[in-house]
Amino acid sequence: MKWYEKIKESARGVIKVHPVSICVFFVFCILSGIKGDFGSDIRNGVPANVLQFVYLFTLWMTPVFVLCESNFAYKKKIGKIESLKELSNFLVYIIATVVGAIVSGIYAYIHSFRFQEVRRSGSSLYSFNEYFERILYVYLAICVLGALFFMYKRYGESFEKYALRAFLGTMKAGLVYGIILLGTFCILFVFGALFFDLDIQSILLWLVTGIVGFPATLMALSMPGNKTTRFSDIVMGYVFPGILAAAFIIVYAYIIKILITWTFPSNQVFSIATGLFAAGIAFWTMAQGCTEGKVYSALKIMPLLFIPFIVIQIMCLSMRIGQYGVTNSRYLGILLIIFEIIYEVYYIFRFLRKEGLGGILMPLLLLFVTVYYIVPGINAFAVITSSQKAVVEEFLNARLSGEDTDSRQLSKARSAYRQIMDNGGFEGDRYLKKLYATSSKEEIEDILDTKTYTSDDYSSEGTHYVYTGVKRGAVDIEGYSRYCYMEANLFNTANTLAVPVSNNSDDIGVFLELDISSIVSKLKELEIAGDNDQAMQEIIKYPVATTDGVFYIEYINFNFEETDGINEVKDLSIEGFYLYN
Repeated sequence: MKWYEKIKESARGVIKVHPVSICVFFVFCILSGIKGDFGSDIRNGVPANVLQFVYLFTLWMTPVFVLCESNFAYKKKIGKIESLKELSNFLVYIIATVVGAIVSGIYAYIHSFRFQEVRRSGSSLYSFNEYFERILYVYLAICVLGALFFMYKRYGESFEKYALRAFLGTMKAGLVYGIILLGTFCILFVFGALFFDLDIQSILLWLVTGIVGFPATLMALSMPGNKTTRFSDIVMGYVFPGILAAAFIIVYAYIIKILITWTFPSNQVFSIATGLFAAGIAFWTMAQGCTEGKVYSALKIMPLLFIPFIVIQIMCLSMRIGQYGVTNSRYLGILLIIFEIIYEVYYIFRFLRKEGLGGILMPLLLLFVTVYYIVPGINAFAVITSSQKAVVEEFLNARLSGEDTDSRQLSKARSAYRQIMDNGGFEGDRYLKKLYATSSKEEIEDILDTKTYTSDDYSSEGTHYVYTGVKRGAVDIEGYSRYCYMEANLFNTANTLAVPVSNNSDDIGVFLELDISSIVSKLKELEIAGDNDQAMQEIIKYPVATTDGVFYIEYINFNFEETDGINEVKDLSIEGFYLYN
């Protein structure tokens, strides 16, 4: 029973290091399971909102507890902390927990009690939430990357060895989690076949996640083993780097072709080089943790061989930005190139000193996440807006002054305008408000030959919109001989809907009297309560019985006004497939 004792010892170890985060995440898992299996049955109103609040709060509090526990375990190992009894030591973790509680509490409150208001794009809470979510992402990056940094430092070995063993441990944890989850569902299936069905799949999924999945992952990251198998050493140290080297050779051959023909590189090269760097930084780092001798020396040189690829990436990206300005993907490309340059410079410095990479990656990634989301003036949203607004203004000024413009200029200006609307974020909205102050929104969209719709264009106080659907895989067709896809668009509805078949079906003339009054009623209740789309999908995932068969709803959309107790449904669209004889 050595294996049992080993698992028992490992479980005790991870619980000892991460007791609070495991408990908090387990509460989240319990609530997730309840929401998944019984969300549609929970009474709407305050109890449902409180459940949603605790569900979100425990989810976003887990990372900060993992960070505090990882820091405490590292400091305890190096002798800086003996216990939390000293006020100076305890105060640091109190401050971190309070900050995490504030961030998690604000997000949970907005998305639990003010969900309807935050969805209206014209509301002040909508703008606040949009910017606050960026803060949330930075908070998560601080917690996750900080925790990984302290786990690595506590391990006490080189970063290359930690990366390899943490990765292999995570793979083992995932395998164990998958096996136990599969076994759990098999037991549930057998029980249902022999006795009666229990609709508790979501609860079981999240219970296994909380009891096995999350603790096993923490154990793999915070307490990776000191040994690797011969098989893993061969795969990680020889096979994967060999495949990467073959890809390097192909790209180098392409670079030689560019130099000979003196042609500009294809845009596909940027994606290929990006993929090679992402794979390379993982493979050559972990491979250095399990090799030695000549193979190790060759792997140390491999990151330096990527440097010419950076030049190709710069050429490709500069051409696209020069032609079409900065978009979200191109901004990420800029950050990637800067990251690669910093990485290579730092790697050369460490290489000359015959040292490993160290823990530079986590703080560097945190820096770039912070820049992307919240640094004023250079965050992604501000740069996209600044880059694209010049194109919009140039075209609008030309049109308003009577100058001739062609379709290419119109297309470019329309694309820039949509980039600002879709990816400009808070900064883009602020710019568009200034733009609409000089010319009305309707006039600008008329000039650009585009019309955008927001909730403010057609909503009023008390108006609700329901939009949900289910992507179905295989369904049971036993007992039915015919199939047709059906859709309907009805402006005013009664309890019973007459759904005509769509024109792309062979069964033209088939009509179906489909009673979906109870479904519509439940969806209205969920919408008024501000529930999420998962609960709505639960309502429509079951087939609707008819006289001759069953109807599977794949998509439903309608609106209604919650005024004077009258919830008349308008503009209903429904699509699905009908099985019948």
